[in-house]
Amino acid sequence: MTVAPNFLKKMQTLLGTEAEAFFTALAADPVRGLRLNALADPLPDVTQLPFTVQPLGAFAPHGYQVLDANAQVGRHPYHAAGLYYSQDPAAMAVGYLVDPQPGELVLDLCAAPGGKSTHLAMLMQGQGTLVANEIIPKRAKYLVENLERCGVTNAIVTSVEPAKLADHFGPVFDRVLVDAPCSGEGMLRKMDAVEWSEAIVTACAQRQTNILAEAAALVRPGGRLVYSTCTFSPEEDEQQIEKFLQAHPDFALVAPPDQPEFDHGRPEWGTTNNPEIAKTIRLWPHRMTGEGHFVAVLENQSFGGSVKLRTAKRMRLPTATEQLLLPFMQHDLARIRSHVRQFRDILYLDTDHQLMLDGLYVVRAGLQLGRVGRSHFQPLHGLALAKPAITAGTTVSFAVEDPQLQDYLRGQDLSGIDGPNGWVQVCVDQYPLGWAKKVGNRLKNHYPKGSRIKK
Repeated sequence: MTVAPNFLKKMQTLLGTEAEAFFTALAADPVRGLRLNALADPLPDVTQLPFTVQPLGAFAPHGYQVLDANAQVGRHPYHAAGLYYSQDPAAMAVGYLVDPQPGELVLDLCAAPGGKSTHLAMLMQGQGTLVANEIIPKRAKYLVENLERCGVTNAIVTSVEPAKLADHFGPVFDRVLVDAPCSGEGMLRKMDAVEWSEAIVTACAQRQTNILAEAAALVRPGGRLVYSTCTFSPEEDEQQIEKFLQAHPDFALVAPPDQPEFDHGRPEWGTTNNPEIAKTIRLWPHRMTGEGHFVAVLENQSFGGSVKLRTAKRMRLPTATEQLLLPFMQHDLARIRSHVRQFRDILYLDTDHQLMLDGLYVVRAGLQLGRVGRSHFQPLHGLALAKPAITAGTTVSFAVEDPQLQDYLRGQDLSGIDGPNGWVQVCVDQYPLGWAKKVGNRLKNHYPKGSRIKK
C-alpha cells in the first residue's frame, strides 16, 4: 500500500496520539465481510459455507467477517443464488442507520454497485418502493445485476442527475440515502495505491455539497436524509454537514443509536465548532472490524405542505397474456396481477407506489418478468431469482458439490435430465439460480453470459 505523505501528515495532525493505532490498522490486511440476504427463505446457514466467518456487532445483525484470507466468496453457488452479498462491515452500518421500513418510499441517490441498495431492499422486506439511482449508465447496469441476483422485486433503477429527480418528484421520499462520491480514503487498505491530494478532496467536497442540496429537495417533511462517505477528511465529512445545516435550517441531526463500534463526529474539525456535529458517526479501521465510514442522519423538520406523488395508471393485462404466464406463476398470478405491466414486449412487476416515470431515463422499471410474444412467454433471469419466489412449474435442484452445478454456472448445457420439456428453474439446494430449457433429456443453458463463472 502506497499512501501520500501529505495524507499521513494530515491524519497525524487530526488524530494526535491516536494516529499510531490508525496507521497500524491501515498497514494491516483489509477486512472482508458478507451480509446474508434475509429475503431468502429459508435464511441460509453460514456453517454450510466452505470458509470461516464470525458474526459482526448489533449494527449488522446479518453481517459476518470472512476470516479465510484466500476464500473465493464470489465463486460459491450461494453467491450466484443471491443468498449473501460481499460487503465491507463498516458499509453495513449505513443501511442500519437509514433504517427503511416496509412500505416506505426510499431513494438511494448514488446507488452503484448496489451493496447499500440491496441492504435497503432487504430491510424493506420487499414492500414499498426503492428507487436506486446511478448517473453513469455502465455502473447502473452492474446495479441492476446485483439487485436481480439478490432477488429484489420492489426496486426501480434510474440513471438521472439528482437535480432532474428533484424536479420530477419533489419532496416525497420517506428516506433518502446519499452515499456520496468521495476521495475514498477508507479504501486505502484494499488498494495498492490511491491517488490523493488536497485538490481531490476539495473537488469531492464541492460535488458533495451540490448533491446534498438536490437530495434535500427530495425528502418529505418528517422524512430522513442519510449522508455517508468512505473517507476520513473533515472537508467531506464534518464540514460538509456543518455547511448543510447552515444552508438548510429545516434539517436537524438525529442522535445515533449507541453502539460500541460508533465513534462520534468531531465538532472541532469543523469551521464553527457546532456541538451538534457530535451526533454524526465515525467508523474507524482501528476501532472496529471494517475499513472506515462517516455517517450523518438528518431529519426534515419543516412543516411544509405535502406534495402529491405522481403515479401511473395501471392497465390490466390481456387475458391471452395472463394465460401465457400461468405455467410460471400459477399460485401467484392472482396476487400480483394488478402490479404486472407491459412495455413493448417486456412484462415487469411494478412496485407498490406505481410511480410516474415519464421523462426519466429508467434502466429497470421494477422486476423484469420476461418477454411475451403472440403465443409464448420467455422468462428472464430476475424472475428466477425473485425473493420471495413468484414462480411455479418445473425445477431441478443440484447439491452444492454436484459437478453439474458448476457446469451450469459456466454456461454449459446439461444432459441426462428427466422430466417434461419446457422451461426449468435450476436450483442449488432448492435455492433458484436461473433458467434452462429442457429439450429431450438435455437442459439448454440460459444462465446470463455476463454472470457465468470462468474455468
